[in-house]
Amino acid sequence: MNDAPHDADDVRKIVSDNGIEFLFAQFVDMHGKPSAKLVPAHHLDDLLTEGAGFAGFAAGDIGQGPDDPDMIAMPDPSTLTILPWRPTVARFACDATVEGKEWPYCPRTILRHALARAADMGYEMKIGAELEYFLLRCADDGSLELADPLDTLDQPCYDMRALTRNLDFMSEVSKAVTGLGWDNYANDHEDANGQFEQNFAYADALTTCDRAVFFRYMVESLAQQRGLIATFMPKPFAHLTGNGCHFHISLWKDGENVFERDPSEDPRGLGLSELGYNFIGGLKANAKAYIAVTAPTVNSYKRLIVGAPSSGATWAPAYVSYGYNNRTQMLRVPAPGRIEDRTVDGSCNPYLAATAMLTAGLDGIERGLDPGDPNSANLYEMSPEDRAAAGIELLPTNLLDATRELAGNEALRAGFGTTPDGDYIDYFIECKQREVKAAHEQQFEHIVERLRIRARQGDHGENIAQVGQQRRAEQRPARHCPRTIALHRVDFAVVRDHPERLGKRPGREGVRRVARVDERELRGHLGGGRAFGGSERQDGDGERFHVRRPLSTAAVRQGRTSFATVAAS
Repeated sequence: MNDAPHDADDVRKIVSDNGIEFLFAQFVDMHGKPSAKLVPAHHLDDLLTEGAGFAGFAAGDIGQGPDDPDMIAMPDPSTLTILPWRPTVARFACDATVEGKEWPYCPRTILRHALARAADMGYEMKIGAELEYFLLRCADDGSLELADPLDTLDQPCYDMRALTRNLDFMSEVSKAVTGLGWDNYANDHEDANGQFEQNFAYADALTTCDRAVFFRYMVESLAQQRGLIATFMPKPFAHLTGNGCHFHISLWKDGENVFERDPSEDPRGLGLSELGYNFIGGLKANAKAYIAVTAPTVNSYKRLIVGAPSSGATWAPAYVSYGYNNRTQMLRVPAPGRIEDRTVDGSCNPYLAATAMLTAGLDGIERGLDPGDPNSANLYEMSPEDRAAAGIELLPTNLLDATRELAGNEALRAGFGTTPDGDYIDYFIECKQREVKAAHEQQFEHIVERLRIRARQGDHGENIAQVGQQRRAEQRPARHCPRTIALHRVDFAVVRDHPERLGKRPGREGVRRVARVDERELRGHLGGGRAFGGSERQDGDGERFHVRRPLSTAAVRQGRTSFATVAAS
């Protein structure tokens, strides 16, 4: 179906001509989860005029309690989408209403309002989205493994043989996307084993976000038909590159891209107008806050690190920066007239992510913010001293810090609007901080129990240097090393070493890291800056310990060490 319907009459004709029997009335909650009712086609008129009713509280975080009146999903006729793999079924993207009024907790409604504000300024936002995903299967023991057992290269990106082995699935998705009128123009094996990306043409922001929601649903459904699992989770495997959902953004006015100009006329040489640079200035100024929306899960921040998965690079941003065609930057300008934001990941709600970026960019335009000169350095290798000298700031290293930044950001607070109970941003923060608390409690208990198990497992006399040497020699994730446990992204080995070196009495365990160390990574997982300079912390058994400053990544690469130390007091 290449031509989108414009009104109810167009919808009726398409439904009749194509033999559509059922229609999904679909909306999303804060987390981008699609919820729907399946309506028989002979009730199409009722659906178009009255919508489909839901107990919103049961559907997820969308601002309702069990005592609230029904939430009604009202279809947008232009979004009618026939399921390629079930051609007698179609879907509408819907806006939520309550008692006949727009529901301000509805993510799609929030984006529509943000786009209306941009239109009042004379601008239309267009977005291209790059959604990465992994193909997995359930092993006999119930664990998850890559769907392709032959996908084992250290650098599998663009691997033609892996693409060929997965050609049936990839081509099915490609044909479906093009058949929907979205124009699939490229398909590739991404940087991680078992990871893929399939691109479709950019469109206006609302259309692209509607398509992103459906694309995730479609890929997951097609995978399930083959007994596989498709996941867009930001970081499903600690040793592999994570899933991004990079947004390519441009603003248009009267049919022209107002970000674009000839690179020869741009003093910075990127092919952006002053308006485009102001937009980047707004993105940079608000990045620490809006990343809570573009990278909205606890797992998201396992992707946003500087480190080396098995392929050699994370391809994810860690710093507030922009540059030309440089994938170590947060904002990349790959071609004149568009800006790529690399903070966005596969767990995002596309409507809310687009709202955050549009609001931040328009703030830069309204304030005339200058983003400074573009950065051309490899930020993965740039030293902390050089970054500080260049004024390059660190992005939040966890969701809790990101929500705290968001709480104090007035531009984003205004951009997301108000609800009957206050600002939507406060509701978003409340939900996300609840996620952080739940994840913290679950992970902490899991980690403490594993520490206790390890402590009871007989001989701990293996020298830490041997463990580190094995890790370097095998180049495998630290979870494969003897007596190694994983604490978030930071890997440790429990050993008994020379106690005098740790400054503690004999017979006490020390905990030493055996993976590559990175100051930012260790700081992010052991409590921020407080984890350095000998600060004290308390483990699950009430025992006090202090954390020593990690050695530089250069020292690790040169083989002088492969661990930092965390010693019991």
